[in-house]
Amino acid sequence: MDKICGDPDIGHVEKLYSELLKSVCGRFGLSAIEAKIIGALKFCPDAYTAGEIAAAKLLSKGNVSTAVDKLIRRGFLWSETDKTDRRRINLYLTPAAEPICAGIGDCLKLFDECVFAGFTAEEKAVFNALKERMAANARAASRRFKRDGDR
Repeated sequence: MDKICGDPDIGHVEKLYSELLKSVCGRFGLSAIEAKIIGALKFCPDAYTAGEIAAAKLLSKGNVSTAVDKLIRRGFLWSETDKTDRRRINLYLTPAAEPICAGIGDCLKLFDECVFAGFTAEEKAVFNALKERMAANARAASRRFKRDGDR
């Protein structure tokens, strides 16, 4: 096993994104989780509910729910019961969130420039393909271990 106590290299990548996001949080008076929720709704096409955002960003459902309530009260989000499944509460960004989305978009662009500095387009494509395979393997193993643990 290469790294038994986590991967500090990946930790540096995660820390860079958190540092970049702090500027948006400070400018708009947001917590990190609130900024991540807005970012997920803007930039993650499969995240529409608090549960989906929690899963996509590996966040606690309770923390996401609390932050969503705050964002709704501040006028950055609105919610609506799904027309086909009344158990689902879909979340949507309001126009008031657009400046925040622009700031997060700038962070993502700068993050991409920083972490992929010196990479060719081909190297980035290979990295993304490997990352997708690793994530698929991890999801499959997680389901298998969860199933085995339920016995």
